[in-house]
Amino acid sequence: MLYGIVDVGSNTIRLGVYDCEGPAFRVLLAKKETAGLAGYARKGNLSAQGIDRCIQVLRAYQAAVEPFRLDGFFVFATASLRNVRNTDEAVRRIWEETGLRVDVIPGRDEAVLDFAGAVYGTGMESGLMVDIGGGSIELAAFSHGRLEQAVSVDTGSLKLYTRHVKELLPAKAERRAIREEVAEKLAALREFQGRRFSQICGVGGTIRGCCRLYNVRGELPEDNARFPAGAVKALLRPYKEPEKEACDLLIRVLPDRVHTQLPGMLAFQTILETYGAEQVIVSSCGVREGYLLERVLRAFQEK
Repeated sequence: MLYGIVDVGSNTIRLGVYDCEGPAFRVLLAKKETAGLAGYARKGNLSAQGIDRCIQVLRAYQAAVEPFRLDGFFVFATASLRNVRNTDEAVRRIWEETGLRVDVIPGRDEAVLDFAGAVYGTGMESGLMVDIGGGSIELAAFSHGRLEQAVSVDTGSLKLYTRHVKELLPAKAERRAIREEVAEKLAALREFQGRRFSQICGVGGTIRGCCRLYNVRGELPEDNARFPAGAVKALLRPYKEPEKEACDLLIRVLPDRVHTQLPGMLAFQTILETYGAEQVIVSSCGVREGYLLERVLRAFQEK
């Protein structure tokens, strides 16, 4: 069976095409478009231009999957549409102009789907799953392969950039403001107060970006998928007083994340320190694969 899954995120819109046999799958196509939908928010609403941008990307993805003759094509949205006032209007316009129904995922459900995909991708048994998206951060504690707690935090790399950063890279006071906001939101999570996690299962573009920067700077293989938690602080250090070499590296390695990577890394550093993390293992799978496993394949099996 062939399925297409689109994740409409606050910063990027991603497409995956999966060849599925039973509970196993392989990726046949992966595409990403940096749409920056959170940047189109106006007084709590997603602007008409933002909805148009989303529709433009979805139409391009419809054309991209035509040769596959899919058995199903699914679109879901996270904070990009969940955290705006005109969700219904956006969903209606997308349906009218593309024929696609968008499943808007509640925050906790996103964390649960993240966990399902992340564990599939790493095989980890215990730890804390962290996904730093553009508009939200998902956390899921798990032990012996079982989910314990899952929450969604209403902030993310693009939101942090928009709220706190005036230029391209955050200045000293802006870095402090980003970390203070994230620390305040973490302190409000009663489910996680006082908890420690030595291992972090990392999901999403910000954490994959950290790993890529770590690998490039250490001349490690590109597919290396783990790094010490302390590496994030070290990776951020050259940007306190931005060095040209460090800025060039960011542009070269993560050109589509230049403005959001550092706010996301500052958020991640705060999370790592709050929970006493020692090691980060980066999952090759995330919320799209979790959606495939839990909302598509499981539903098919239960019929």
